[in-house]
Amino acid sequence: MLRIAGLIQVRRLSTQPPHQRLWEIAKRYVLPDPENVFAARELERLHKWDQMEQEKFLLIYRDIAASKSHGVMGFAAPFILLGTLFLGYEVFAKENEDRYWTTKKFLADVDELGYFACLPGLAFVVVIITLIRFQHLRVQRIYQNRSNPEEFTAIVTKNLVMQGKHQFHRSKCVPLLAEYSNENHKLLIDAFRGNVQLGSRNAVLSSEDFYRNNYRTYMLQETNTPPTL
Repeated sequence: MLRIAGLIQVRRLSTQPPHQRLWEIAKRYVLPDPENVFAARELERLHKWDQMEQEKFLLIYRDIAASKSHGVMGFAAPFILLGTLFLGYEVFAKENEDRYWTTKKFLADVDELGYFACLPGLAFVVVIITLIRFQHLRVQRIYQNRSNPEEFTAIVTKNLVMQGKHQFHRSKCVPLLAEYSNENHKLLIDAFRGNVQLGSRNAVLSSEDFYRNNYRTYMLQETNTPPTL
């Protein structure tokens, strides 16, 4: 009976619809288990990835969504660039009869819409610029120096697709206060200005992504008692 039950279980797993399996994988990628965010194995992996010695630095902040969006942007950027270059080559370097049918259809639609064709193109550019700016402001991880708690190193996006380190001192960590009329207003300001200044760099931080609240309050100069490192 146990063997039959096991075969039934295997059969169920093997006959799961492909879209459900893909959905489960996507959920694990986008919605990680909160209990594993600062798990020992994750800390060891991230310290090695960021080349930060675990004996000297403590990971106090981790924004998984920022890391995921950085990966997506790094993957999509080359394709968007290649697509733009290809379209430019098709439009400016080829005669109409030599173009691909997709390019011909695109140009025909643009010609039919006239000036209105600029609207979706402009909207696309605005969205891309907003996403790039917001990703530039987001901080993926922050490490605190164990020997000097007032020194921090942030892992941020640089040059659109690269990761870089930004070092800053606690004395230069200042919240950027602003009055928001609603959540959309707050999101717009955060997307272009950020909500905190880390030395010479503006950034967007989420209070929920700190290891513990006392690490956040100390870094932002709300308290003066160094947390346990």
